[in-house]
Amino acid sequence: MFERQNSRQPSTRSFRRSHQEAFIMIHVSSEGELEQVKPLLELLLTQQKRVELIFTSPSVEKKVERLYFANSELLRLLRLPLLSPFPYLFSWTTAPRVLLVRYDFYPELLLLGQKKKLMLLEATLKNKHSSGLSLHFRKMLYQLFERIVCSTQKDFERFSQIGIETSRMRLASLRLEQIYLRTSEAQQTLRRFPLFDNWPQFARAHENHELVILGNYWEEELPLLRSLCERLPTATVVIVPHLIKADSHWKDHFQGLSLPCQIYSSLEEKSEFSKNQLIVFNVKGILVELYTFFPTAYVGGGFGRSVHSLLEPFVAGASLVCGPKIHRSTEYDQVYELSSTSVLVLNNMHWPLELKLTRPEIKIRSKLVKEVADFLE
Repeated sequence: MFERQNSRQPSTRSFRRSHQEAFIMIHVSSEGELEQVKPLLELLLTQQKRVELIFTSPSVEKKVERLYFANSELLRLLRLPLLSPFPYLFSWTTAPRVLLVRYDFYPELLLLGQKKKLMLLEATLKNKHSSGLSLHFRKMLYQLFERIVCSTQKDFERFSQIGIETSRMRLASLRLEQIYLRTSEAQQTLRRFPLFDNWPQFARAHENHELVILGNYWEEELPLLRSLCERLPTATVVIVPHLIKADSHWKDHFQGLSLPCQIYSSLEEKSEFSKNQLIVFNVKGILVELYTFFPTAYVGGGFGRSVHSLLEPFVAGASLVCGPKIHRSTEYDQVYELSSTSVLVLNNMHWPLELKLTRPEIKIRSKLVKEVADFLE
């Protein structure tokens, strides 16, 4: 059903049918990759360059369709045709450049890239073995790419160590700039919603140690939350869950904590915030903006599969606390490289008696996205 949409929607009509050529073809697997490449994609569209965007997961469908409707003359979409006849992708795409994001290397895309200029964004070798046959295979694989953009210094060095010439690489994180733009407009964004009418004044009325946020919170992290409430009995604790669930579910979940609980599930409702309580924002889309008001942020997921975005609260100016599952997170490497004293990794679900962390100060390189666009051209 997913691939069938390729033959049913105007957004999938190839530029070839109107005798036009795209500037670049970009592949994203899921929402994470789309967010990472989005600043570059938006710049290219602003420059009136045609883009072919191929995606693999239904999770990004709505977002890429919104992009198409805003740029229907310049953008074409395609669900990666894994079940369609093999030549379909080759006949559909017109771009001389192919850009992959991170590490989802489908054979069809690699083969397509052999006839075009193959490039890689947000490249990483984190947790990749570097010996024996795996090292030989990795060297062969990455030699296929004419341009490689790494987001961390460690990855830049890892690629150098397997023989990738530094002239073919750049060190840049487009995600940093994207988050910075959101945080710089945080107050204007929140001001649009009645829920946050009084939020700035309320947040600023707290001392640093009295205001903590748990972003992308998972239910399995309840013992940590209980420990935090016991060790900071006068604090105001804000929770933004990773998953939206019924208010009744969260009321039951947080029952028994030492702090009273107030749950908000609509951006349009009026709020009456009070200090020394648990405030749950059971809504989507405002976490990055909220981070800008907090001196300390706990980022969820680190006691599960993998920690969620650390760059978002870091760029917002918060010192960070997270669980031990950081092995898959290149964002942890970025944060640590930029300010190692701003992040604390917990090995158990006990909130520290004392946090000795510094708040980060981030400087974003101007014109970074254009630099990357020029390098890829």
